[in-house]
Amino acid sequence: MSFCVGSVSAQSLYSEDFENETPINAGDLCEVGNEYSPAFDGNWSLGPACANPGAGTPKLVDITGETWLEYNDSYPADSEVWNSATVDVTSTSNVAVSFDLRSTGSLDAGGGYIDRLEMFAVLDGTQSATPLFSVTGHVNGMNNAGEITVNEDVDVSGASSLALRMVIKLTGADERYQLDDVSMCSDSNGDGVCNECDEPLEIYGDVSDYTVQCADDLPTMPGMVTAERGNLGAVIGAQGINEQEVVYNATPAAGTDNQTDWALKLFNFGDVAGNHVNFVPTAENLQLREYSNGVAILEGQVANEADPSEVFNVHVTYTNLVSGADWPNGFKTANECMIPLLGDASTENWNIYVLEPSQSYLSGEGGLSGSLLTLEHAPDVASGDTLPYFGFQVGEGANDRNCDLGAGGWLTYSGTINGVAVSGSTGDFNVDLTPTPGGRNGNPCVPNDLCTDIIYTVIDTDCPENGALTVTQTVCVADDTDPTFDNAPANVTLECGPLPAVPTVTASDNCTHGAAPVVTYLGQVTTDSTSQFCYTVVRQWTAVDCSGNGIGHTQTIVIQDTQAPTAPDANDYTAECDGAGNVMEFEAWLTSVEGTSTDNCGGSVSYTNNSQYGTTNWTGFDPVCGGSMSKEVIFYAIDECGNFSEGDTATFLIDDTVAPGAPVCENDTVECDGTGNLSDFEMWLTHVEGTS
Repeated sequence: MSFCVGSVSAQSLYSEDFENETPINAGDLCEVGNEYSPAFDGNWSLGPACANPGAGTPKLVDITGETWLEYNDSYPADSEVWNSATVDVTSTSNVAVSFDLRSTGSLDAGGGYIDRLEMFAVLDGTQSATPLFSVTGHVNGMNNAGEITVNEDVDVSGASSLALRMVIKLTGADERYQLDDVSMCSDSNGDGVCNECDEPLEIYGDVSDYTVQCADDLPTMPGMVTAERGNLGAVIGAQGINEQEVVYNATPAAGTDNQTDWALKLFNFGDVAGNHVNFVPTAENLQLREYSNGVAILEGQVANEADPSEVFNVHVTYTNLVSGADWPNGFKTANECMIPLLGDASTENWNIYVLEPSQSYLSGEGGLSGSLLTLEHAPDVASGDTLPYFGFQVGEGANDRNCDLGAGGWLTYSGTINGVAVSGSTGDFNVDLTPTPGGRNGNPCVPNDLCTDIIYTVIDTDCPENGALTVTQTVCVADDTDPTFDNAPANVTLECGPLPAVPTVTASDNCTHGAAPVVTYLGQVTTDSTSQFCYTVVRQWTAVDCSGNGIGHTQTIVIQDTQAPTAPDANDYTAECDGAGNVMEFEAWLTSVEGTSTDNCGGSVSYTNNSQYGTTNWTGFDPVCGGSMSKEVIFYAIDECGNFSEGDTATFLIDDTVAPGAPVCENDTVECDGTGNLSDFEMWLTHVEGTS
């Protein structure tokens, strides 16, 4: 995929044409006490020589509709008369300076009255020892009025700021130097021209690496990016799910024909017939990466084997993957591999690609700095065919130099080599391949193991110095979202029970690239148990997806009995006094209520009451017969969960309703004692006690 992008003008650092100035005194900008300071933009200032110019007079003058800054009359030697504003040069290494000069009057280039104009560069506040431009007499070197444009380059490597300073000497009243149209601009390539080629290529838009949650979220199209100039192309390099990343180190293919080994051979290099140059990988390496979607990238760095200072950065994009079994045309192989032109079983597993010209280039460094070559597939596609006769081959014996694992393919190249235009020359990649260890395995469940690369390439053949840029944006799957339960059971409270069976719980994940989340039941714990109808059960589950993201769920089940049993049924009871307190009969009456209550849960019911045998709460308290006494009792029923109900109040009455038996009396005869026998009589009376 490629885009054509327009260009913009190079960045201007400084410009001054002296228009729109409003001097206080057009006749003398240095009038004492009324010196002129440019109020419009502060883009320039008069130098310190202005304060004591002698007979010199600076002014702004109109010459054929253009405003010029003029210095006339007399100035002593080395008079600093003008300074530009300071500009930031941290982002460039070279600045092109341009300005227009005029001169009029009797300016002298020799003798005792030499007139001179010099323009200096001021780097980081320090004036250069040598002027950028210097002239004696008239600016055009002739003995009359003249006008010139000066163009100079300033090396600003390592500097942070730059300003211009003009210094003059004038010796006559009718002598004038005039300045206009001063400019400074970035000239990074040092060709003396400020244009778009001085600006580094840039891709605008977010091309930073990022992650997505799921394999389905991986991009299938490039992002919304642009470039200021050149042709912008993009290709998607996709890795298949659970497919091992395929990356090879590419080294010069070792031939068996006694020729020098090479990774890249460029024929007729520099458009010189017979100048065939071999290139081999530098320490920066050369690698081939094959993607699952039929894209391959060969990139790295190679150097001229004969002159290692001549270096090319390599970026070649191959597309349109066809297996060797399906390739309809020819195969290039070394003779000793004994593979026929149309292939055999050994070529069926080859991968064969076609070079993509819009995204393939060689950009120079070192001795090839400023060189840029664009590449095309060779041979061309013949009329009526859809594929070239030979492709870029990857496989055992595919490098056309030996029978080992390798890659190879022809190309043509065009562009600029050290300023010389070249076109239509041929070349050949021939490399042995060694798989790199490790790498991504394409497992979407492992963070950053399944990725897609978006390779953006900009090529601007009009600007060889800054004419190529490749940026690879890597997008990987990194799922950090927890799964969700589909049917997690809610907390529940049940009256009396029963405890629900453990349900089958399932979960779902935000991604479909792996198996369903694994749900594990961790069991249950019973707490607060007081009976079969009063307890709490806590059940727990976990759900974990293939990326290890997990959640838990806890269900609390409360089994409870909140209803009291029915009230006990008790009746009043009257007991005939037994003379011993009727204890056993009272206790039997108390227990007679048992079994008269029922529980809603069907559990057992226990009973109690508020009685205590004895005198407490009794009406009458004498256990001896001959009267009555009673006790009011409240009965309670209690279920297994502690709920209780209160019955009616019942009364236990002890009464004496039976008359005692008749006393047994016996006759008694006593001897008269002469006093009436009173004591004998009283004793006889007491003999009946205990006989009833």
